[in-house]
Amino acid sequence: MTIVKRFTAVAGAAALALPLVACGGDDGDYCDLISGVRDDYSGTDAPEGDDMQEALDRFQEIADAAPSDVQEDWQTLVDGMEAFADPEGMAEMDQDELTELSEQMDPATESVETHVLEECDIDLQEDA
Repeated sequence: MTIVKRFTAVAGAAALALPLVACGGDDGDYCDLISGVRDDYSGTDAPEGDDMQEALDRFQEIADAAPSDVQEDWQTLVDGMEAFADPEGMAEMDQDELTELSEQMDPATESVETHVLEECDIDLQEDA
């Protein structure tokens, strides 16, 4: 299970288990951020509490550093992960809203995974 999928599954709790896993900086910084998050969270349980907020902040940092052609997709993933990390917000969502969120995240996930593999030579489908 990839880091993004593992994080999302836990953040989403029982609601959903979604697949998951910069234009200002250079590709090296962007790829280094991704590699660091992958190394820190691969093969471990998803973060909880303060650790979850730290993970969300790190994913936001990647989204902010992402090249313009995938920045919107990264932001879609971060927004979805934030939604799943909010138990009160999740409790207020009905099944249709959860399905819609999943449908937004799926193509973004595919785009990000493809881009990261091509630009950073990092396969987000495999554990580090």
